This record gives sequence, C-alpha cells and structure tokens, in this order.
Amino acid sequence: MSDLLHFDGLYHSRGRTMDTVTELQRIDQQLDELLYQWGRLPDVAAAIDAWSILEQLEFTKEWPIQEDQLKVLADRIAANSITERQRTRYAELTRVVDANRPIIAQLLSA
Repeated sequence: MSDLLHFDGLYHSRGRTMDTVTELQRIDQQLDELLYQWGRLPDVAAAIDAWSILEQLEFTKEWPIQEDQLKVLADRIAANSITERQRTRYAELTRVVDANRPIIAQLLSA
C-alpha cells in the first residue's frame, strides 16, 4: 500500500504535510542514488584500470559529490521523521559505506 493517500484532490501521507511528503521523496531519491553509487564500488575497482585516464580522473574528481550527498542525507534524516522503510534503507546504506570505504580510499589514493 502506498504511503500517500488521495483526499479532496490533494495527496497526503498518513497525516504528514505536503512539504514533509516532498522531503520524504527527496530522501528516497538520495537513498536510491547513494546505495547505487556506494554499492557499485567493487565493480568500479575491478574495472577502473580498463578505463581511459580521462574516465578515471572524472570518477575521482567527482567522488566528493557522493561524500557531500551522504552528509546532506544524514542531515535530512536528522531533521525529519522518516518512514520505517527509509530507516531500514539508511541502515543498509551505512553498512555498504562502511564495507566499501576502503575501496574508495584506495581508488582515490592511486
């Protein structure tokens, strides 16, 4: 069942305001992106030597964006009441980050 309810032409999320619904959607989007980016690091590490120098530089120069987004997400979660599903996904993200942080450290130091 959806977390959103339709009522009198407006969407509400089980008693939450529309601003809160929008913020919850942003949190979901950030969780999706960060789980993808951090989760793909083992594949990146396995393939990066076959990439062009330009692709390798682009990846390493743009990675700080993922670190910044991780901080933004943590701040958003601290400031908002999140759903149980989001809490579970954030815990999963934390595990993935912890597991893959040595990989990104090695990639950035190379």
